[in-house]
Amino acid sequence: MAAGYLPEDETTLNAQTYDLSLNLMHAFIYPAALVDQQNNLLDVNSRFLRLHELPAVEDIPLDQRNMIALAFCKAFIKIY
Repeated sequence: MAAGYLPEDETTLNAQTYDLSLNLMHAFIYPAALVDQQNNLLDVNSRFLRLHELPAVEDIPLDQRNMIALAFCKAFIKIY
């Protein structure tokens, strides 16, 4: 899910839309993440955390929440 792309508010995500997005994401039966326009993690559901073996989003420093950087970080790359 991508936050901040809705035409009603181009600069910030309003609280009602953000809450709706969070509720939908946590209701999904598959891994889901809510990201902003720069691919920074805003929140994820528990299935996403288990799949990628990540700590809680709150435990990841703000400057390290970028999905692109996480995808290529050696600490999070699984070797099969």
